[in-house]
Amino acid sequence: MDKKAIYNRIKFLHSILQFTKGKTAFSTGERIMINQEIGSLLHKFNYSTSTHKQVSPVIEKKLEEQKKLIESYEWKPTDDFPYDDILKF
Repeated sequence: MDKKAIYNRIKFLHSILQFTKGKTAFSTGERIMINQEIGSLLHKFNYSTSTHKQVSPVIEKKLEEQKKLIESYEWKPTDDFPYDDILKF
């Protein structure tokens, strides 16, 4: 996975977490697993030999469902992307 793909995946996961905050789309454990993937991607961004801990296929399916909702509502993130300062390439 190259740096641009990592950046895009982190941005995608962050937007899903923001969109679903306070909703029941994901359990607390699933939100933790999404954050764990973000953490592993942040590490991989700087250390390309590190492993990428991806969410399970079940969570990935839920992520795709939320992506469709975001697109249908034409929703935009309500805050700046917090990782722009550290994800430079």
